[in-house]
Amino acid sequence: MSKGIKSGKQVMSHVINLERLMETIKYSNKVGQIDETGIRRLALTIEDKIMRDLFTIWLEKEELEIRVDDFGNIYGRRKGLRNDLSPVMTGSHLDTQPYGGRYDGILGVLSGLEVIRSLNDNNIETLRPIEVVVWTNEEGNRFAPPTPSGSGGVTNIFTKEEIYESIDVNGHTFREELEKIGYLGDGVNRPIEIHSYVELHIEQAPVLDREDISIGIVTGDRGFNIIEITVKGETGHSSGPPMEVRKDALLKASEVIVCIHEMIKAYKSAMITIGKVNVAPGHNSHIPDNVNFIIQIAHDEEIILNDIMEMVKEKSTALVEKDGMEIEFDVRVGFPRAHFSKRIVKELEAVTQDLGYSTLHMLSGGGHDANNIASIAPTGMIFIPCKDGISHNVKEYVSEEHIEKGANVLLNTVLNLAQQEDSLD
Repeated sequence: MSKGIKSGKQVMSHVINLERLMETIKYSNKVGQIDETGIRRLALTIEDKIMRDLFTIWLEKEELEIRVDDFGNIYGRRKGLRNDLSPVMTGSHLDTQPYGGRYDGILGVLSGLEVIRSLNDNNIETLRPIEVVVWTNEEGNRFAPPTPSGSGGVTNIFTKEEIYESIDVNGHTFREELEKIGYLGDGVNRPIEIHSYVELHIEQAPVLDREDISIGIVTGDRGFNIIEITVKGETGHSSGPPMEVRKDALLKASEVIVCIHEMIKAYKSAMITIGKVNVAPGHNSHIPDNVNFIIQIAHDEEIILNDIMEMVKEKSTALVEKDGMEIEFDVRVGFPRAHFSKRIVKELEAVTQDLGYSTLHMLSGGGHDANNIASIAPTGMIFIPCKDGISHNVKEYVSEEHIEKGANVLLNTVLNLAQQEDSLD
């Protein structure tokens, strides 16, 4: 590893081995590869197992202590001079969306590995231990709730029973599948205390790319709620009830969805996504009598987010009940806004200044693992530009230049934090 540049403060920065990191990413791309540039690697599938096994081999080659907890989270620990001190942690996830990209989450894990490799290359000792972590089922696509469950379990946002009993579309439980792939670990392996957590991630929005800025210094994660709405009507044969007397749940649900989208325009910076709709009986010769869909609603301010939730319930109920139909609401998950560590933000500012990278302070809206970890430990996030902001998509692309810069910031930030004897915040 070559040495970096000196800043005006005469602080020496270090740089990662980009060629090695890109080669590691290339190996990852082959596990579950689809459409040449995409990956389908759902949590606790055979593809996930293969990638976990490969990553564990890489950890072993760096002589890290490996442990797996009861949620399948993998930790690779590099010892420090003071192993009685809590570790600095970095990482993300290796699972993807069904038609996901090559960098979301994966970049944070593999860059964390590269941090360890770079420190080992140069025989750099740290006061504190450093741990690289792979969080299980971050995408939440295969198992409900549709949010990070590995980090959510460690932080007690979800109970062990909630996570273990969640099922996929084929009726397989999280626990069954975790045991099947050989990653059902022990609860004693959960982190007891974390000094600091830093996660590198692609932005998943077009701001950095549009503004041509290298590094996003994330100050927090905006709050979001996930709510399930069920509209109930009456079924019948397609050639039976006249159109004017039908209680078509799909038609009414469509009206509700349009109403919510129009309503949300009145709230600046609010974001709403409806990505899944279930229709029953689900046959072309039957009038739908039961439709449910899941909405994710996000806003920077918790008070306004709660206000939006109430407005959604009020307007949707009025729209459905006026035609003699029923509607039900189930708040699946509610996450308040996460505030990241001011001291880690300052550390990121200093590191990027030393490296000469352009920066922008920003909020995250993705509900990352860092959002969960911030509830138990000082946390920070680094964003790098993603072309056109496209993510959760096989077209997801990040340049080598931005990968190198992001990993360099991660390396120096983790190193600086690992040399601190005092606690943060």
